Amino acid sequence: MNRPLDQSIQPMQPRRPWPLLAWMIITQLLMLFSLVPWAAMAGLSFMAFDGGNTTGATIFVSAIFSYPVIVLISIVLAWIAYRRSKPRAAAIWSIIPMTPIVLYFVWIYFFVG
Repeated sequence: MNRPLDQSIQPMQPRRPWPLLAWMIITQLLMLFSLVPWAAMAGLSFMAFDGGNTTGATIFVSAIFSYPVIVLISIVLAWIAYRRSKPRAAAIWSIIPMTPIVLYFVWIYFFVG
């Protein structure tokens, strides 16, 4: 009944903090829900070309349409970092797409209202 040493030892799964898991789920759900107003914004962004095909209009529309790609990439990278037991990287990747939204509301609060 003696097994070789390498077969009897199983690697332990690293402990991942549950607040990080909750943080990732909440922020990623918020990012997915932010795609609903993005769809309306994306449709309206083509009005930037009413003044002609300018470089500014092209950059604006490209920035608007890059948002869902950034959201999906950050979600995938956050879960990869979480799986590899890198909690700090997972938290950072899960918040990156929300920074423009947060900065927008901060700007409105402090400078407009």
